[in-house]
Parts: sequence; structure tokens; C-alpha cells
Amino acid sequence: MGLRSRGLLLLSLGICYLQLFTLANVALNSNVRVKRQSGTDSLLTVEWEGIQTGDHADSEVKGFLVEYRPERSGEWQLHPGIIPYKGPNHQYRVQIPKLPTGISYLVRIKVIGENNEVLVETPEIRAHNEIVSIKCENDDLTAPRYPQVTEVAQYSLAIKWDAPDCGSVGDYQVELTGVSAPFDIHRQTVTQPHVSVTNLLPGTFYSVKVRAADRSRNVGPWNSEVLEAKTKGDALPISNNIQLLYRTDSELRVSWQPFTDPRLQHYEVTAVEVDDDSRRVERRRVDPALNSFALTGLRPNTKYTIGVIAFVDHEPKQVYQIEAYTTSGGIESWEEKPQVVDQGKQQFAVHWKLPTTSITVSKFILEYRLPNETTWRTSEQKGVADESGDYSVALSQMNAPYYTVRIVAIDDQNKVVARTEELTVGEAAETSCIGSAGVPTNIRSADVDGQSIKLEWDVPRCDETHTPIDGYEYIVYEASQSAPVDGASYVGAPHVIIKGLKQNVDYTFKVRSRSVNGHSQWSKDVIIETAVAGSVRSGELGEPNQLLRVKRQAKHLIKDSLNIFKLRIVLSPPCSFLVWTPLTQHSQIISKFKLMYKEVSSSKWIKLIGGMDHFRCPPGIADPEDYCYQLKGLFFGVHYISSISYKLTNGEELPSSNPLHFTLVQLDGSAAPSNERVTLTQPRIEQSASRSVAYWSVVGDRAAVTEYQVDIRSTDERSWRAVEPSVQNEQSQTHYRLPLGQLNVASTYLVRVRALDSSRATVATSPSASFSVLCQVPSAPENVRLERVSEQLVRAAWDSSQESGDCQSYFFITGQQNGQAINQRVPGSDRSVDIAGSSQGDWRVQVRGVNTAGSGTPSRDAIFASSAQQSRRSKRSVCDPRTDFWCKGEFSNSPLREPDSGEGAVSV
Repeated sequence: MGLRSRGLLLLSLGICYLQLFTLANVALNSNVRVKRQSGTDSLLTVEWEGIQTGDHADSEVKGFLVEYRPERSGEWQLHPGIIPYKGPNHQYRVQIPKLPTGISYLVRIKVIGENNEVLVETPEIRAHNEIVSIKCENDDLTAPRYPQVTEVAQYSLAIKWDAPDCGSVGDYQVELTGVSAPFDIHRQTVTQPHVSVTNLLPGTFYSVKVRAADRSRNVGPWNSEVLEAKTKGDALPISNNIQLLYRTDSELRVSWQPFTDPRLQHYEVTAVEVDDDSRRVERRRVDPALNSFALTGLRPNTKYTIGVIAFVDHEPKQVYQIEAYTTSGGIESWEEKPQVVDQGKQQFAVHWKLPTTSITVSKFILEYRLPNETTWRTSEQKGVADESGDYSVALSQMNAPYYTVRIVAIDDQNKVVARTEELTVGEAAETSCIGSAGVPTNIRSADVDGQSIKLEWDVPRCDETHTPIDGYEYIVYEASQSAPVDGASYVGAPHVIIKGLKQNVDYTFKVRSRSVNGHSQWSKDVIIETAVAGSVRSGELGEPNQLLRVKRQAKHLIKDSLNIFKLRIVLSPPCSFLVWTPLTQHSQIISKFKLMYKEVSSSKWIKLIGGMDHFRCPPGIADPEDYCYQLKGLFFGVHYISSISYKLTNGEELPSSNPLHFTLVQLDGSAAPSNERVTLTQPRIEQSASRSVAYWSVVGDRAAVTEYQVDIRSTDERSWRAVEPSVQNEQSQTHYRLPLGQLNVASTYLVRVRALDSSRATVATSPSASFSVLCQVPSAPENVRLERVSEQLVRAAWDSSQESGDCQSYFFITGQQNGQAINQRVPGSDRSVDIAGSSQGDWRVQVRGVNTAGSGTPSRDAIFASSAQQSRRSKRSVCDPRTDFWCKGEFSNSPLREPDSGEGAVSV
């Protein structure tokens, strides 16, 4: 935007020094300044400094009210909202926009006490004239102007503002923060200079901030005027019946006194960083049966304000509030697993021993997780008893097929000292993918050099009914160091490349399966020895110390006897190659190769035919007798199949080798043994009508992230598929959303989000979220109409997007026909129904869709009146056939005059 200026008439008050004394001994400090800008309309700006209190403490002063009136009017007008008191010597400023021009105004300020009583009122202040101009020296955005509240309701506020004087606006960022409920922060991004913010607390003051962002995502300053508004209704009671159970460097678990109401729907738990520079907000919905929740993924050594809101009939009824700090360090290792004893009748006892730790343990908490849940529940606390090393807690009514337990040891400062490994128990625990059956086995190395190693393992054969595997977590660390307690990395496929290793150093590697709501136990440790020659000490179960030498390609490890040409994948990041080895006796007499590959779900093969020179390998990729093809344009996470054959110079064609199945996941999974700096939250799925939308948040350094890819698969599928389009990363944005497209009703899906860099390599992957596509309450049918079929039949027809499918849909047709009730029911696939009854008279019907989700909104009434009814008249004893159409008796659809009579045919 080029240089621009705008001339404005400014009316301002000469400086007035006021020293006011009242019985309360409260005074306005320093100068009160009033200036007025005028163009097509006027802006009144009032500025003043804070107050000095005498007999009144700062806590007794609530804020200021600004009133103004035209000089010739005796009626004062109130600037909306109370300007909150920020302490003495603070600079205050409000702007009153869009006043009529050519009128002088008087202004006064009232100091309001805690109970809304007036402590001080200034004298009236009059404005003067002077000229001022606004110049935009560059394209930088300035603050939005004149924000004001336009509508107030019990749970919402409507706000509008004027565009900034300078800069090109792409959108606006709006933030509302509860003054007395600082944990309740609401943020929205809009493209127009107005917004309606919902889901607010009743009777609560909110401070409002607005700033603009340009299309390059550069943000301008927040609005300079203080704007505060209060929602209607009574403020909710704030309970202190909430306590901190434990804390780590990334977790805070709180519990609260349950809210006793049989109609309780859910709790909403919110945590806000107490930091002016970055106020990250965590918000979770909690089942009404729970009264404890652990907030995860938090920043270390950070203060949080935590709020819990109880909802009854979709309305907030109770607020709990507490403040807590995360710790700055990790937790100690506790290798013991709890022992679970089945006592029958869904009763279990969990036993454990006091761990040996450097910090004294003061209490324990038992946590357990049920199938299809991602959060841990808590049982009773257990204090540490003197001279006792054995502890136990009873679990009752555990009617789940399996569940996972762990014990948390806590010190007297509520810091977690240690945590046991997770133990999955129950009748289905052995076969479940988060039980022992889900542990990856046969861990092996297929590709080794001095600084990188490719590790592979077999996909576990486990029961995925409740916990389908959505990937794997692994940890790699130097064998000479202690194992990290957390910080596992994620990979989607059963193989990973570990890069950036030191030469001639032993590393320990272990891996576990990850599902939507948990993970299996860790595999046994595999010891990896890096060297220039590339060697690995195999850690397969039953062979912990056998030394195995392998070459980079490791083609001799291919055990498939039908893969006669050793077709395999060789990774040379960022490239991937299909590599094969012809039979030795054919090495000099090959005429051409025929390579084919396709997606498993596709029926179309991609065929490549070429001579030996066409498939020569780049230097360093393979041995001299091998041939290569670089894979391009393939998608990560997609299951492919390929085969190779060739033709000899004598015309003989050799059959294809056994097909090779592969998935290119871990070109994006190449990872150094360090923790990811970007964290993606588990997606949250919201459904409305036929739409399912994924929401997620991003935390950490996103300098390398260019976009986010949402992947989805049903529980019946093994491969992920991408949801288009991808979402571009915006450095100023931390919350994202993407519609998931058309999904099958009554199906269960898994969704994950991947952060990608400029080469589309995966930087970080979120935990997967599981959801079912639910049936939605039908919308009102449209275009309802009535048509006469015969003398005794009328057809009702309508339009509707409702589908029958798995939602058991149908339509109700109700109404009246000449005072008689109409009540019809038809399948959801129908769009019309014939109703028996005289077609003469008055008809009035409406159509309503119904399915398993509930009854929809009725349509508008369709009204039908037969011609006979519309034309009802009293017969005369004498009629004139030239003028009275009823002369021939009852109404007939036949014309009254013959078509060939030379007169116009008439039909009714």
C-alpha cells in the first residue's frame, strides 16, 4: 500500500489538572485529556491517568465509567462497558466513535467501587479544535479502530470494529478473556470486521482484543482502546473443591468434587498458560462419570490456570478453578510392573512394592484405562505407610474385556517421582494389540552404514477388534546411558531409518505397537553396533547376542524362494529404489526388463519396459550385477505391489518373480535419535449434519513445517489414505481444521495428522483419533406439494437429502383432509405417497423425516383446494348456460363447448 494521508479535524481539550477530594479521599491523578477527530463523522478520545487511593484499597476500586453528552443536551450517554482499574499511574484511553459533526461535547468520568457505587465523579470537560493528519509511512498494519459491543446475551457477545488506518487486511484475530475467569479464553479468526463469540460464561466480564493480519500472515498490534463487556445473567459460583493430584514437566492431573445433578452432561476442563507472551489454551471435554482429568502436552516449568465447568442441559452451572506449575525435570525409572489378581465377579486387586528412588515417595495413585478410551482414569490414593513395602488397591465392576493399569508414585509436592510400566490385563489381554500379542517381534537390520541403520520388524498378529494398530513408537539411545523414561518417536510402517548415529558406538533400540487408545509393551532391547563396515548385533527374541554381518543391501537376507530376482527396496534418502538381481547365467544375454507396480487397491498396473542401460543403478546404490529403478510420484503410507521379469536375446521370456509388497512410509520417517520439536494434538472430530470436521493444534518450533496432511482409514482398512487438500502451515496460527468429506454412516474411522516439510517428509505425527460416523437428525423436507391423481386419490411429494442407509430413515406425512386426520409413514427412500380420500375439499399436510438419531423439523404446510371447493356457489333455480358453467349439473373436466365450434375451449 502506497503512502497515503487523510486530513482530520481534531477537537481537543486544553490540559486540565484536577485534584479532587471526597469523603472517601479518592482522587483522579494527573491530567484528563479529551480530543475529537472529525471527518464525515467524529471520534471522541478520552485519556487520563490512574487514581491515588486514600481510605480505599486498590481491591475496592473496580474501574471507570465514561459518560458524554452534547453541550446543548442535558441527557448523558454512557460509553459501553466498565474500563477495568489497572492500578495507580496507569494510562487509560477510550474512544467514542461516530458522533455527529458540528456539535460540542462534554465528558465526565466516574470511578466505580467493587459494588458498582460511584466513588468519584469528575467535573464536565469540554473539547477544542485543532487539525491533525494520519500518514501511512509503509504497508505495516495499524490497530483496528473503535471496537464496540453491539449485542449482549447470556452466553454470547457480538462485537464490531472499523478497519485499521494503514495496511492491507487479510483477516482479523479476536480474543476474549474472562476477567474473573482467566482460564476462559476464546479465540476466533474472521474476515469481516465483526464477530459473534459464543459459549461464554453468564454474568462474566470479558476483555476484548482485536488485531489484523495481512495475507502474508504478518500481524498488526492489538487495539489500543480497552474494551470490556459483561454477559447477561448471574455469574456462576466458583468452587474451590478442586485439587492438584500430581504434576510432571508435561502433565497436570486435577480432581474435583462431583457436581450433583442427574442431568449433568459433561465437564469442560481448560488450562491457560499464565504468560503474557504466549497464552496457549488447552480445552478438553470430560465424561460426567469422571471427576479427575490429566492435561498432557504442557510446557515444562510453566504456570497454568485451570478451570473446570460443569454443564447441565447444555448450560454451564458450576465453575472450579485452580493454579498449578509443571515441573522442570523428568521422572525416575520404575521397571517393576504391578501384579493384578483376579478375585472373581469382576473384582481385581492390584499389588506393588515401594520403589527405590532418590526422592521420598509420599503417596501412590492407581491409574487404569479402558478399551476405546485414550485417557487414564484414577482410583483411590494410597499413602505411604511406615515400615511397609507392600501396597494394594481393589478395582471393582471391571466388566471390560481388558484394561491397562499403572501405578504413579508422588512426593509431598505433588511431583511424580516414578511411574510403573503399563500392564494390560483381562480375559482378552493376551490377544489384544495393546497386550503381549501386540509386541513387535523379529527385529532385524536390513540396511546399515556408518551413521544410519534401517530396522525392520514383523507386524504383530493380534486382535484388532478394539485396538487396531495405527503405527509404532520406538526409542533409540546409546547403550552406555540409562533408558529415557519418555520421548518415544512415531513411525507408521514396520520399519524405520535411524540417522545421525556415531560410528563405533553401541545403541539400544526398542519398539512397541501404538493404537488409538494405547500401546503394547516394549519389545526386548536390540543392541546395534555402528561401524564403517556396518555391523549389527541382532536382538531377535531368543538370540540376544549373536553377531551378524550384513551388507548395505542385505539381499542375502531375502528368504522368499520365489523371489528369484531378489526384488527389494533400497533407501538412499531422499530417494527410494526398486532393486533386483538377474540370474547369474543370464547376466550377459538380457534383451529387456519388464517392471510393473501398482497400488494394491488399484486394478491398473504401471508397466516399464527398457533395456539394461535404462535400469543401470546410480553409483553407491547397489552392486555391479544389480539393476535399479528410482520410485517417483508415489504416496507415503500407501500399500504397493511390484514384480520384475525379463526377456533374453534369444526371445525367451522368464516369468515374473514373486510380487514384492511395500509401503513408502519411512522416507518420511527418517529420524535422528532426538525428540521431535513439533507436537500435534490428537485430532478432535466434530459432526454436524453430513459433515465430519477434524480439528487439531500444533505446539513447538514449526520452522521446518510447510503443511499438514490429514490421513484417514476405516477400521476395516490397513492402509491410510490422504484427505485432500493438505492444510498450509501458518506461523501465527496454532489451531487448524479440515472437513473429511463424505464418509459411510455407521462406520468407524481412524484419523491422524502429519506435519510435512518442504520435501513432504514427515516431521511429526499426531496420535490417531477414532470416531464413528453417526446418523444425524434429518433436516426439514423441501418443496412439499399435493397433486390430484384421481377423484379418490391425492399424491403428496417432497424433496429431501435424507438417505435411508444404515440410519433406518423414514418419513411421516401428517395433516388434515376436510377435517379428517392424515397419518402416513413411508420408507426413507421414497419421495412421494398416494393418499386415499376425496380429491375435493381442503387438504393440508406436512412431511417430517425421522431416523435413529431422532425426529427432524417438519416441513412447511402444503395446502391443496380442489376446483370444486374453490368454485362453490349457490345454484339458482334458473340458469343461463351462456354465463353459468354449472348449468349442466356437477362440475366436469370436459369442455363446455366443442373444440370445433369456433369458440375457445374452457376447462376447469
